[in-house]
Amino acid sequence: MKSLLRLAIVSLSALAAASLLWSGVAVTNAALGLVPSASAQATGGSTDRSGGRQRFAKMLMSIRPPLSDGQKAQIRKLREQMRAQYKNQPAPQDPEQRRARFNGFMDKIRGVLTPAQRTDFDAKRAAMRNRTGQR
Repeated sequence: MKSLLRLAIVSLSALAAASLLWSGVAVTNAALGLVPSASAQATGGSTDRSGGRQRFAKMLMSIRPPLSDGQKAQIRKLREQMRAQYKNQPAPQDPEQRRARFNGFMDKIRGVLTPAQRTDFDAKRAAMRNRTGQR
């Protein structure tokens, strides 16, 4: 009987320690910005778009024929101009307006590409949209 009681106490102690550790990790990650805010999680959204940016950058770098250094510089400049233009403006609430703004940026990138690169870019962009379930 004593061993059963002892086992129950040890198990409860281990469970309590694990839950304290887990909540500490969650609080630390939230404080460091490693997880989306609770409001973003509740809506299924994300406050951090770096994953999408990284996938997009990888996709751009995988275009064939490869981008020239001049093209890379032009695209960087377009990105910097777009960020500066919209830096202090909130994103439009209307999804169609957000999509139009993004598509305008995509059209500028397409203008930098050669016809062969444009074809590859469009195909890879369509594949990205299909993978993420976007229109």
